[in-house]
Amino acid sequence: MTLRKYLKSKSLIIFIKFISLASFVIFGLAYGARTDYIETLVIIFFFQEVIVLFLSYIKKKKYYTQINEVLSNLDEKYLVTEMIEDTDYLEGKMFNEWLYEIDKSMCDNVSSYERRVKEYKEFIEMWVHEVKIPVASIVIMCKNSKNKLKNIENCNEIEEISLENYKKISIQLKKIDTFLEQILYYTRSENTKSDYLFGKCNLKDIIKTVALNNKDDLLEKDIIFDVNVDNISVITDKKWLIFIVNQIVNNCIKYSDVKKKESYIKIVAKDEKDYVRLDIEDNGIGIDSKDLPKVFNKCFTGENGRVFNKSTGIGLYIVKKLMDALGHKIEIESKKHEFTRVRLVFGKNHIVNITDL
Repeated sequence: MTLRKYLKSKSLIIFIKFISLASFVIFGLAYGARTDYIETLVIIFFFQEVIVLFLSYIKKKKYYTQINEVLSNLDEKYLVTEMIEDTDYLEGKMFNEWLYEIDKSMCDNVSSYERRVKEYKEFIEMWVHEVKIPVASIVIMCKNSKNKLKNIENCNEIEEISLENYKKISIQLKKIDTFLEQILYYTRSENTKSDYLFGKCNLKDIIKTVALNNKDDLLEKDIIFDVNVDNISVITDKKWLIFIVNQIVNNCIKYSDVKKKESYIKIVAKDEKDYVRLDIEDNGIGIDSKDLPKVFNKCFTGENGRVFNKSTGIGLYIVKKLMDALGHKIEIESKKHEFTRVRLVFGKNHIVNITDL
């Protein structure tokens, strides 16, 4: 708050007081008051008003400067009421009380909202876990039925139809399981800190788990799964990293190019001085250059999502969110109809030595 702005805000009061002083002078002269007496009173009145305005300006400037400095240094602006000091003038005290009431109301609303969100997330997690049980049971039942059919003699036609149905059911069940995983990790991604378990994770074990999860899809689409990760480890959360890599590999499979004679997914790890790099590359349909900067945006499907109608636009969004939360980096590059390469970068900590998970 500058002196000029302060005086401008008081311009009406100053004008009224000037009119009052002028009236006093005019009436004093009209009633024959001594000129030196009137001049003395005018000087006293003038200096009195200047001092009052100056002191008022100093107090308010100090108060507003304090609030401004506190707000500038606070990341959580709502804590301003806890940081500002009490003031000795009425407007400041009233303003502090209003701020406190506003802050209290806001905190109550936020607490209520957080409680409702927490209850909702807990319900979603419970629901996903409950649904995953019957899905897993159906998968086992389908596999058992498939094995029984193979043991029955003279049922080639029935077996052929049943195996075809089994493949269709398995594909749909895999989709359901993938969507359930996305829901589960999406709800957890808002509060991942409570679910972290950092340790040294062997990338070969991670890729092996992901390959087994996608074995049927890789075989069905005849995709070459080429892995070259050696015995490289990174410090991260194993469960979250499996989900991240699994989502990327799912996308590679989903957007493979059926027109090409040979489809592949190449996974290569490089152990550099300050970081470990994990590249996951496929020769699928690729991503249009105009869509590439937006692939990590929530619910963004782009041209591929509209053409193939397979994308929800949530997978890569969750992946990016989890990578950021874990302190890792993710990059993506692609050329339409040629390749897509996703790069995961894990920084090294040369001080901490964590046991293998």
